[in-house]
Amino acid sequence: MTVLLGLLAALSVGTSDFLGGLASRRANPVVVTAVSSLAGLPMVLLAGLVVVGEVTVADLAWGAFGGVALGVGLVSLYTGYARTRVGIAAPVAGVGAAALPVMAESLLGNDALSPTAVTGVLLGLLAIGLVSIARSEHQGTVGGSVLYGLGGAAGIGTFFLCLAYSGEDSGLWPIAAARASGFAVLAVIIAARRNALSDAPRRPPAGEAGVPRARGVWPHVIGIAALVTAGNALFLTATRVGSTSVAAVLTALFPAVTVFWAWVVFRERLRRVQILGLGVALVAVALIAAG
Repeated sequence: MTVLLGLLAALSVGTSDFLGGLASRRANPVVVTAVSSLAGLPMVLLAGLVVVGEVTVADLAWGAFGGVALGVGLVSLYTGYARTRVGIAAPVAGVGAAALPVMAESLLGNDALSPTAVTGVLLGLLAIGLVSIARSEHQGTVGGSVLYGLGGAAGIGTFFLCLAYSGEDSGLWPIAAARASGFAVLAVIIAARRNALSDAPRRPPAGEAGVPRARGVWPHVIGIAALVTAGNALFLTATRVGSTSVAAVLTALFPAVTVFWAWVVFRERLRRVQILGLGVALVAVALIAAG
């Protein structure tokens, strides 16, 4: 069940990532993320009323802290995409986000995986890195690319851990707290940027510092909100019925889904290293399932 839930989470998050890329062509990525977080809040609140759960202050705190970490991590990652080499920042973020929960659970001794499952997890980490490698027109330094990627990895990985450490009976309320705190952090960042831009001699283009400018963005934003909420819920459920390490690695395979949609919709040519990564991912999933 953990394998299935983890793969469904990867499908949801990967599809939302693809829609996020489409929306970011017309609006500021940070704004798109903030608005989708806000749009996702009533969705998870409604789902939280349906799913039975007893909320505690500790569970809300875990969710809120995870939401803040995720918001900061996404800002770091998006900044890295804009200023440095995507082909370096993306794999670092993807592998790091999956590796952080694996290392934490290993050090704490919470996960007792079979040798077969451990091999699958390690191959999964390799697959995430391979499938995330992409060409980039940016010529930023390698060091800067790695740092931005590590920032994204720390934020996303911490978010995974915070959800995993919430109570098993808390339902979806930790996710609701994460959406609210994530939106708050991104709103503060947007406000700070608007204040900085207001001191500039020119007026920023529509969508640069405010809400998305094009009507065509809104369906994407709603889709992102629904898919991310579903992905978070699936990941949270996966950690409660099985291994956090397995759930984290499988969910972090979402770049493979993003690459797949880019190939289907835009007919983007897959690089050999990405095809290799997809093959390694299939082997990893098989080993994890067998373990």
